[in-house]
Amino acid sequence: MLDQMKKLEKVKNVLSRAALKLPPKQLEVIAGSKPYVWEGRALDPQMHVVAKAYAEESPLHSFPIRLARTQYVENSKLLDSPRRKSVKTKNRTIELSSAAGVRSVGIRIFNPPQLTNEPIPVMVYYHGGGWSVGSSDTVDALCSGFAEDLNHIVISVDYRLAPEHKYPAAADDAVDSFLWLKNNASHYGGDENNVYVAGDSAGANLAAVVSQQTVKNGLPTPSAQVLIYPATDLRNCTLSHHTQAEGLPLCGNTINWFVGMYMEGDTHKEEIKASPGLAKGQWLKDLPPAIITTAGFDVLRDEGEAYAKHLKSAGVSVWYHEYSHLMHAYVTMTGHIAAADVAIKHTTEQIRTLIKR
Repeated sequence: MLDQMKKLEKVKNVLSRAALKLPPKQLEVIAGSKPYVWEGRALDPQMHVVAKAYAEESPLHSFPIRLARTQYVENSKLLDSPRRKSVKTKNRTIELSSAAGVRSVGIRIFNPPQLTNEPIPVMVYYHGGGWSVGSSDTVDALCSGFAEDLNHIVISVDYRLAPEHKYPAAADDAVDSFLWLKNNASHYGGDENNVYVAGDSAGANLAAVVSQQTVKNGLPTPSAQVLIYPATDLRNCTLSHHTQAEGLPLCGNTINWFVGMYMEGDTHKEEIKASPGLAKGQWLKDLPPAIITTAGFDVLRDEGEAYAKHLKSAGVSVWYHEYSHLMHAYVTMTGHIAAADVAIKHTTEQIRTLIKR
């Protein structure tokens, strides 16, 4: 533990605001090499320093799950923006009851500063973290930023985590929490006809699952879906799972560890509740419009792009963009990494364009 604390302190020093503001040439000195280049893509110089710094740490998959969760929270805080002070938050617990059982799920409500008597759109957000780490705390700054910049109510869902709760627990919680929140949107000042889903990584997987499961089963559906570097095929078989598997914070071993904790073997990986990218059928055309973004240096890049193309071919309205110079987890790097902040602002503008009040 002491050794790990020393490593974390070293990473903090390298990733300080002052260090990351140095010119690109000096950043190369800190990193010990030029930024990664792949198929015409060049990793942002600041992000390259981040990747090299995290390479000094013990990988997340080397920890027991409880310690991994603590480490994930600490890493998320290192580069993140502060929570927006104008946004008021409230934590509460909701009771879900469905064929998946009766259970309690925590939510965090982010109220924008301009909340009025007029109902406004509601974003239901699912955090990333491989279905096994992460929480509303790790996307606190991101969600408060969306609430302030969009003037939408944002509600982050703390779905049940693996390995204590295996697949399909997280997927069931995502679907049932969306339905509960849509049904109760007016109690929060929200427009029940304009409740949409969003998420990053594993959370984007869940947002895609909610969109599909509600349409497929004739349930109330989201007005839109915002998928930030989504995991859409848990077989982990696309090219980027091989080309981007080393040298980055989300490495091949870590993504396999995540999927291994979530799934009970390989049996269910091809089910669309786990891998929405494998869905087929005429019903796909009825999915809500989508915003899908990927990072150029990310094992999930190819499956995110493939899902965007899949939805487009089915007749769904899709806005897709690859931030080719960024890597996975950039949503929690906006406080120190300029390019990450620009990407989130760009995505926010697309959401504003798509979600009409």
